[in-house]
Amino acid sequence: MIQPIFPPAVQTITMASRLNARIPRQIMWQTIHRMSIRHQLHLRKLREKGIS
Repeated sequence: MIQPIFPPAVQTITMASRLNARIPRQIMWQTIHRMSIRHQLHLRKLREKGIS
């Protein structure tokens, strides 16, 4: 029988999901908020370039 290569990856995924469960939702929302702010700034820069 050939030994499958993927079990370690599966282990890391389960570990990550366990960590995710521990991470409070607030941090997740903060990250999303930061990303959206960055996105808005980027759009503003593009608009300014279009105007000038």
